[in-house]
Amino acid sequence: MSADEKARLEYEAREKAIRDYNSQINSALRRGQEKGIEEGRRSVLMRMLENGLSPEEIMRLSGAAQKEVEDAEKRLRDLTGIKCRN
Repeated sequence: MSADEKARLEYEAREKAIRDYNSQINSALRRGQEKGIEEGRRSVLMRMLENGLSPEEIMRLSGAAQKEVEDAEKRLRDLTGIKCRN
């Protein structure tokens, strides 16, 4: 193998490593953003429940699914002992 060929292979290996690293970082950022959005949504649903909105009102106003509201009710109950109005 010539020196030029060896240098080219090393260059290509470095480029691939950089692409792989960037791909992993971007994927981690996307996952983090998605998790932050989910946590924010859950927080808003819990605040709505704390303020006395019914699950039906919350679903209508937020577009949340019934399961999301039920999960928020359970989490609120677990964290605070507050029983949500139904």
